[in-house]
Amino acid sequence: AGLGQPLAAQSLVSPWYPLRWPELALGERLLGLHALASLLLAGLGMGLFLRSRGHGRPAAVVGAIAYQASAFALVNLHYGMKVDAALWLPWAWWAIEGVLARARFARSALALTLGLSCLAGFPPLAFFVLAAAAIYASLRVWRSRALPRARALTHLALPIVAGLLLGAIALLPMAEASSLSLRGARSAADLFAERLPLAAASTLFLPNLFGGPSDGLFAPHNPLAWWLLSAHESGRAMGANALEWNLHSAIATLLLACAGLVAAPRRALLPAVGLMITFGFAFGWPVVRLAYGLPGFDLGAPGRVAGLAWAFW
Repeated sequence: AGLGQPLAAQSLVSPWYPLRWPELALGERLLGLHALASLLLAGLGMGLFLRSRGHGRPAAVVGAIAYQASAFALVNLHYGMKVDAALWLPWAWWAIEGVLARARFARSALALTLGLSCLAGFPPLAFFVLAAAAIYASLRVWRSRALPRARALTHLALPIVAGLLLGAIALLPMAEASSLSLRGARSAADLFAERLPLAAASTLFLPNLFGGPSDGLFAPHNPLAWWLLSAHESGRAMGANALEWNLHSAIATLLLACAGLVAAPRRALLPAVGLMITFGFAFGWPVVRLAYGLPGFDLGAPGRVAGLAWAFW
């Protein structure tokens, strides 16, 4: 069925990702258990990260539940490698906190979590996770006094590189297969043409506005895609993507995030800025869209950065 394509280079199969191994051995009947395991891992990682930042147990539980019940996770569960690549970001942040606190095995945990994100089978999101982890590490080193800055940067940079090297087991075969593909390289102009239209922002409040993942109707056949886009965006209406044009997190999560901004604006500032940067990348805002030309950020449609927004909410 794969027409001779090497199994090692398959992103949809993700043969290098440990959660995929039971399915490869016993078949698709384990897909549901895999989805459940992904949500459990996501919530556990977010809960551990929030605890490492000094939040109380009730706050960590609320954060973990909000993360598990986010629309991004639930809507993309049938597209498991996408969720699996993104869910390791809170784990990486937790490991970074452990490195700065001089916890045992924290550096190994950081390398492993980033490596698992790369092995999950969705390279565009894996590179976003690597970037978000590296930026967070830099910011924490700047503000932390636990270790000298140069030493802390070394302690964090080496595991991040090690995580990328671990992921290379999957990324290199995929890159080789991609080089033989008829799709060809993507330019910054291609990504700019695929950026989310402004109308997609309405899905923050109206989920599945352009259709749901299980709909039998392809998104460009949805009249809303034509009503909400302007006349000069007819080409983008033809490429409407019900999955990647949906930015909905969950109304409860949105309200909690707004409450956090009002109640503790200083503590909420960093995730709020991260959320704005992800939206800037998805919508092609000036300055942020300069990243379209960087290696690793040019691997897929800009809307896929919603995997980072999942954690920032």
